[in-house]
Amino acid sequence: MAAFRFAWHPFFLSTSRQENAKAVFSKVLTYFSLAGTFVFLAISLFINEIVRVQIFGKPIFGEKYWGSTVIVPVIMLSYFLYGIYVNFLVGIYLKKKTSYLPLVTGSGAAANIGLNLLLIPMIGMMGSAWATFGAYFVMALLLYLVAQKAYFISYEWRRLGKIVIAGVVIFFLPEYFQALQPEGVKFLLLLGFPVLLALMGFFTRNEMQSLKRIIVRK
Repeated sequence: MAAFRFAWHPFFLSTSRQENAKAVFSKVLTYFSLAGTFVFLAISLFINEIVRVQIFGKPIFGEKYWGSTVIVPVIMLSYFLYGIYVNFLVGIYLKKKTSYLPLVTGSGAAANIGLNLLLIPMIGMMGSAWATFGAYFVMALLLYLVAQKAYFISYEWRRLGKIVIAGVVIFFLPEYFQALQPEGVKFLLLLGFPVLLALMGFFTRNEMQSLKRIIVRK
């Protein structure tokens, strides 16, 4: 995520001079969400296999850490929200509204502290994970409201909604395959993400044509 933020800043500053800058920024959020959701699903589906990968006969992560894999999806969602927050920085920097950033980050910190105090006694480490998620959600929401007022961008909410729906479906489907659980089923589910999006009409005609050209070249 740090690499994305490092590349994003000079990109949107240079792109802002183009006539279609806002359309480009909107597309970036859509494609970022698409890629981020795919990575989230890939790691979430295979996290139990990942932590058991062995090098020289020993697992990368000790057995005592295997039980903590339940928090990985929540932590990943938190950093995904941080990536969305970074996307929303466009208007803040272009319209020189950076004075709002301390308020936004401070609100996120306050939410994090409050949620930790509330949730950790109830659900332990999962509470801390959800507190992090809540903090980034608050930051992303507040930054969106401020940035849109300063520099309105028409984001592709319908397409973003389809990404969310498809991601939720694929994420929870393994619950119905508990008796099977082979890696092959999980791999098929992961491949089912773009297929489901295609069935939902997510991809535009130009995107489908570009995808076909890439496949043909390979």
